[in-house]
Amino acid sequence: MDNRRARGALERAFAQLIRRGGKSFVMQVSEREALGFPGQQPHVANTVYALAVGLDAAGCGAYAIQGMGYVEHRKMPARIKRMADAEAARMAGAKARVELLEILDVDGLPQTG
Repeated sequence: MDNRRARGALERAFAQLIRRGGKSFVMQVSEREALGFPGQQPHVANTVYALAVGLDAAGCGAYAIQGMGYVEHRKMPARIKRMADAEAARMAGAKARVELLEILDVDGLPQTG
């Protein structure tokens, strides 16, 4: 990983993974961090990013990152924007977790937790 911000996000995530005893989890990352990961698309307005990390059956670390955006209307009330942000974050986290589980399940032993 060449990008400093992306490396920093992974370092925080894997440190937390160790503190959690290896139990996989998802955390939100900033747009600047997310765009440092390989394969991430250029900036799209109102996109929230989630990073999922976990360990496979052999104890090797893996990660998945996903973004989810929404269309903001000109007259969208702040309350509705907060709800849209929260829903986008939830969906990005769910997508990242599914991708991580697919990665961890490569050897036929699904990750639990």
